[in-house]
Amino acid sequence: MKLNAKNFPILFLSVILILVACELPAFSVSPAVTSLPSALETSIAQTVAVAQSQTALFLPSPTRTPTETLLPISTSTETPTPTATIVFLFPTSTFTRTITPTDDGLSDANDDPACKLISRSPANNQVLKPQTDFDARWVIENTSGSLWNEDNVDYIYYSGTKMHKESAYDLPQNVDVGESVTIIVDMIAPKKAGTYSTTWTLRSRQTEFCKLRISIVVK
Repeated sequence: MKLNAKNFPILFLSVILILVACELPAFSVSPAVTSLPSALETSIAQTVAVAQSQTALFLPSPTRTPTETLLPISTSTETPTPTATIVFLFPTSTFTRTITPTDDGLSDANDDPACKLISRSPANNQVLKPQTDFDARWVIENTSGSLWNEDNVDYIYYSGTKMHKESAYDLPQNVDVGESVTIIVDMIAPKKAGTYSTTWTLRSRQTEFCKLRISIVVK
């Protein structure tokens, strides 16, 4: 059989295709299949790397915690500064009651609105010898608002040491309001040393008023 030159290219291509077809089972697709996981892993790794890079761009910068520096504690003891204190001193007046011979500190006629004591004798707390005979005298003013009638007003012993010789006397005269009268009582000092006082009073009928006191010291 004679080959036509025109049919030669076709024949050549047919041979090649046959040869290729016969060798197809000998080709292994494993390398392609095997290379796929590696390429996929590489792609995934690259994607993750890109994602991490992009995420890092949006994350805030880490804030560093400042380190506190502890200042040294001073062990020195501070001496407090003294504070000036202003003290105001005000002068105070001291009233001292001086007991005079005419003032024994006892309640007397001046405590009674019915009369006012003008004077008395002997002076209160006057020193007398034992058994000294003396007269107690009170000068008083009528401040009662009514007449003291000599017929119905007496002066009598009231309390205290009994130094008198008589315990009652008549008023020596009428005493109008604002007028004064002298009351006299005959007395004798006690025998023993000491301080003695006696009280007398005016009496109108059964009403007692204007108490009169006197005190002596026996030495």
